[in-house]
Amino acid sequence: MKILLSYFINSFLITNHRIFFKSKKYLSIFCITLTFTGPLLAAGTQPPGTGAYYDPYLISEFDHLIWISTTSTIWSRHFTQTDNIDASASATLNPDGDGGYAGFSPIGTILSPFEGTYDGQGFTITGLYINRPESNYAGLFGDVTNAELNNIKMESLNISAYGFVGGLVGSVYENTTISGCTLSGTVTCSDALAGGIIGGVYVDAIISNCSSSVNVQNGTSIGGLAGRFYGQITDCHASGSVNATTDNVGGLIGTNHGQVTRCSATGAVSGQDYLGGLIGWTKDTNINQCFATGKVTGHADIGGLIGYCDNCDINNCYATGNTFGTYRITALACNVYGESEIHYCYAKGTVTGSVTGGITLATTISASANFYDSETTGQNDTNSASPKTTEKMKTLSTFTYAGWDFSIEITNGSQDIWDIDPSGTINDGYPFLGWQNGSDTALPVKLQSFTAKYDKDSIELTWSTACEKDNLGFIIERSTENFDYKQIASYQTHSELTGQGTTSSLSHYRITDANVTSGSSYTYRLMEVSTDGVQTEIGTTSIDVQSIPMTTQLFAAYPNPFNPSTTLKYQLVTDSHVSLIVYDILGCEIKTLVNQQQSAAEYQVEWDGSTNSGVAAPSGTYLVRLQAGNCSSIQKVMMIK
Repeated sequence: MKILLSYFINSFLITNHRIFFKSKKYLSIFCITLTFTGPLLAAGTQPPGTGAYYDPYLISEFDHLIWISTTSTIWSRHFTQTDNIDASASATLNPDGDGGYAGFSPIGTILSPFEGTYDGQGFTITGLYINRPESNYAGLFGDVTNAELNNIKMESLNISAYGFVGGLVGSVYENTTISGCTLSGTVTCSDALAGGIIGGVYVDAIISNCSSSVNVQNGTSIGGLAGRFYGQITDCHASGSVNATTDNVGGLIGTNHGQVTRCSATGAVSGQDYLGGLIGWTKDTNINQCFATGKVTGHADIGGLIGYCDNCDINNCYATGNTFGTYRITALACNVYGESEIHYCYAKGTVTGSVTGGITLATTISASANFYDSETTGQNDTNSASPKTTEKMKTLSTFTYAGWDFSIEITNGSQDIWDIDPSGTINDGYPFLGWQNGSDTALPVKLQSFTAKYDKDSIELTWSTACEKDNLGFIIERSTENFDYKQIASYQTHSELTGQGTTSSLSHYRITDANVTSGSSYTYRLMEVSTDGVQTEIGTTSIDVQSIPMTTQLFAAYPNPFNPSTTLKYQLVTDSHVSLIVYDILGCEIKTLVNQQQSAAEYQVEWDGSTNSGVAAPSGTYLVRLQAGNCSSIQKVMMIK
């Protein structure tokens, strides 16, 4: 009893140091802890193995988990799950003295955290039950540090505690990686810090490829994946509802100090203040290629993606959920402060409340190329974004003209961050992130180039496709200055516009527009027609008949310096054999970009930083040399990685 008493007193003191407690609960926590936190009634069964890295304990039944939880001396060892485990018996473990049960005893405590590895190998743990409303650090693992938790699958979990409550881990102290885990069930918090997978993180953690459909409820700083987070989260997703009556509530993270990349949240969120479909409150972070679709309801400082943001960069993100509150409500990121930036983002959810906005309420932050649907949001402000009609929000050119990197185009980059489904099947026709479906959906035809050249009182249009799928043919539409587009050629009237059906080979097309007038400007729109009759815009090009090149010239590369690619533009005054070659500073050839006969016109070529052999060139200064007939031009470009 003296040993146990000393353990509980020390645990209490350290716990009090790590989390804020209400003073009236000190005695009750201490007393209840003495009642049921001792050794489990069942000691469990030791599994096969020694726990060494090359001979891990093999976990195949619930008694093995009980043995782990009651044997703290092996919490730095290695474990591998080899079968599905029914943990429903945990609902009758550890009587609490009031006719109920405390359930499973978490693996790892404040005094002795779990520091080993556990590989679930995709096998399930079903029905884990923990009910400790006056205790902290609850989950399959209570407290971990320097641990690795991989491929753990938990279903129908039911975990409730005072604070630091997670389906998988109550608290991560530092340097822990969690990967490939999937959880479903319910997590309930009485006070603060609860998440579908992690309750709270103190120091950097790395989480990747995890998903949670856990419903999280009650408490401050709660999220569908994590209540409070420091570190990096990549490729993680939460779909459960997150409901509280207090602050800092998010579909993915409640309170965030980490970097979040390619993550999403789709569950409904409710609380008081600082609520977001993805993150409730975040500071000093980068949020990249993320989205949220859930409804967000509360009192104030509510955003479809983020409620409060201080010194954060938000890039290539979107939110579609409706937001409801009393005041300070927006469709994307509500309160944005400090040196925050928002670029290439959009929103479409209905905004209800007073003091509202489309994208954000911020007016002085760095922002560019952001849009929101003025019809669905009910907003019309220009705070860091441009309002557009629903039709425009579903039009590819709205975004590509603003520099968004789509899978279909090559001008705005080669990362293919965004995609769009012209049929409206995916995301109701609005843009979505390329990683969402893993393949190009935007267009069945991937355009590689589309150019217009004036020659002898006519304009020659040429284009190339990198691949085609179910392509019936093309339609050419033309607009003169501010006039509407009108069709001037079709695959039905011009055989040269017939598509290749389905092919992965490079295809080239050419057609001449002879009905042009000197002194006019023309914009051509290229439409692809699929075999099921759907017409889709895949590219545009413009030409000013008066701007025939007067000199052969290589223009300044942009961007320069660059990473990962730069665009090189040049013009030819006469038809010439053209070579455009990249050299290193010693004069060694690195990449041949152009080596062919070309007509007088303007051209642009992208260098992606690769060599002729296809490998990436190192960082440094390079020389780009244009040779067109007898004309030669050289400029420096710098690649920085």
